[in-house]
Amino acid sequence: MSSVLRVAVGIVRNSKNEVLISKRHIEAHQGGLWEFPGGKFEASEDTFKALKRELDEELGIQIYSASPLIKVQHQYTKLTVLLDVQIVESYSGVAIGKESQELRWVALEELNGYSFLAANQAIINTLLLPKFYPIVDDSMGECAEMEEHLNFLIEQGYKAIQLRAKNLSANSFNELAKNCIQLSNPKGVTLFLNTSMNTAMSLGATAVHLTAERLMAMGNQMPKTPLQIAASCHSEKELHKAEKIGAKFAVLSPVCKTESHSGVRELGWAKFREYAEYSKIPVFALGGLARSDLSAVLSSNGQGVAGIRDFIPRK
Repeated sequence: MSSVLRVAVGIVRNSKNEVLISKRHIEAHQGGLWEFPGGKFEASEDTFKALKRELDEELGIQIYSASPLIKVQHQYTKLTVLLDVQIVESYSGVAIGKESQELRWVALEELNGYSFLAANQAIINTLLLPKFYPIVDDSMGECAEMEEHLNFLIEQGYKAIQLRAKNLSANSFNELAKNCIQLSNPKGVTLFLNTSMNTAMSLGATAVHLTAERLMAMGNQMPKTPLQIAASCHSEKELHKAEKIGAKFAVLSPVCKTESHSGVRELGWAKFREYAEYSKIPVFALGGLARSDLSAVLSSNGQGVAGIRDFIPRK
């Protein structure tokens, strides 16, 4: 069995919201590739202490506070790495390559233009995801009202939105979906259709949101599809399945009690934290939450908040 190497990784930002990346020395293992700064844990160190020491040694900066982003476990040929990734919230000093490594400040949208270590790709995916995932649902009214709400969300700047209309006929849903895709695409909004992958493809969508039932009915291999995939999950087993099929992220619910699903037992924050911490993909929290719960979700290893009602404008 291969050993597990624990690594503390820091996401350091500047005033332009660019993130700092460093290039591995050409003679090092996987030399020439880019990575986010950090390094191995020493005995008895917690994540913050390890990160504080590593960023001082590598970059010459002193960090004062950091918050969890994601934990990434990746299997190389002879080594398993566990990256404990933190967002550096407060630091002082000017970053320099103290180990003669090349450094670069990069805008988030440009990260995929660099050749990174394979284990770092999950970090990039997480950084590019938003913190809110609103749902346009048929509980809010007829198709015209749903389109109006989608327009409102787009105008508010949300970049990833789910369209869910389980009570519509297939024809009505298809017509609604086509209209909503036409509204979303020109604005750079990724619209996740809550439907089957085949239907999403036939409608010209770029993304699909799978129900837990559709998720569990799939095989264990990553499907050959250009679609971005999100999935609804209610258990650890379903989260593992979402990881296996290569889902971009999962929505875990219900975290708290909800009026619409009063008979469903909530996960609670402890379970959400446990599942999200060891998930290999970002996890949004859904169920009885509002946008104001974002800090609680982030501190529980979640990516952000998903929801319906709190994203509807108050009249």
